[in-house]
Amino acid sequence: MSYAKKGSLRKCLSDITKLKWQDKLQLLKKIVLGLKVIHESNLTHGLCKPISDLQDSDNDDNEIYGVLPYMAPEILRRNSYTSASDIYSFSMIMWEFTSGIPPFKYEAHDHDLILSICEGTNYNNA
Repeated sequence: MSYAKKGSLRKCLSDITKLKWQDKLQLLKKIVLGLKVIHESNLTHGLCKPISDLQDSDNDDNEIYGVLPYMAPEILRRNSYTSASDIYSFSMIMWEFTSGIPPFKYEAHDHDLILSICEGTNYNNA
């Protein structure tokens, strides 16, 4: 697997408001196609966040890692990483692509946010 030529997704997201919608959609399509290849190889991305590494789907570590705003509720509940948790994390990236605002930017990244995510309660994400 190769690295992105233009740098990390975090770098791209810092400039996301400057991109045209067509360019945003093309970037999202590239991410989806990359996830498709990963998932068809029976792997998970481990956490689809702006900066991360691949993880084997057979990894049974009980360790939680990642950036809280991008983590799926099931991961916060200490369940295994799955393709579904990758898709949840990708949805948070889509949020940032479309709004120009990182998920939960105005929320403290603490235990209360974890509980809110796990319970599916509403947040002030604007």
